[in-house]
Amino acid sequence: MASLAALPSIPEALADKYSKFDATSGEPTHDKEGQELDGKARDKARKDFEKAKKVREPLAKKLAEDPEFLDTLAREVADLTAQVAALKT
Repeated sequence: MASLAALPSIPEALADKYSKFDATSGEPTHDKEGQELDGKARDKARKDFEKAKKVREPLAKKLAEDPEFLDTLAREVADLTAQVAALKT
């Protein structure tokens, strides 16, 4: 069974801040309004990109080892949510 949940790509994850990304490096090139990044804004975008990349590495590794990992977590969250709801009644 294929996993229904998927790890969003870095551009998808950063879409709230950036609108265009370099085809080769994947780094953001334009802000969310479509203005080209330069200077400090480009440096910040590069840091955001590297942070997003670093955060994804362990999860991507886990998904490669266990493709159902996110689905399992989603089921656990649903079970815990139901348990909390039962405690409130």
